[in-house]
Amino acid sequence: MSVEAYRDKALAKLAELQAEVDKARAKAKGASADLRLRAEKEVDELQKAVEAAKQRVAGLAEASEEKLSELEVRFGETMDDLRSQARGLLDRIKKIG
Repeated sequence: MSVEAYRDKALAKLAELQAEVDKARAKAKGASADLRLRAEKEVDELQKAVEAAKQRVAGLAEASEEKLSELEVRFGETMDDLRSQARGLLDRIKKIG
């Protein structure tokens, strides 16, 4: 896979994750006041992490083909962590709110 193709694939995955963040933000707005404040803070932190990942993906254009497999592994780990955070936040909002 070329660096450009991988970048496009990574951006698509980040768009899916952004949809999960947006869903969590919407659910947080409907929660009780205390939970809403906590959830909104977590959503904001998650949003910052997603934005940082987008910046790293944007920088892939400068990566060499040799580095691509290493970048794929690191990005995969980052995405797994971010998805886990998003799903955990959604679960907490559902249980309490």
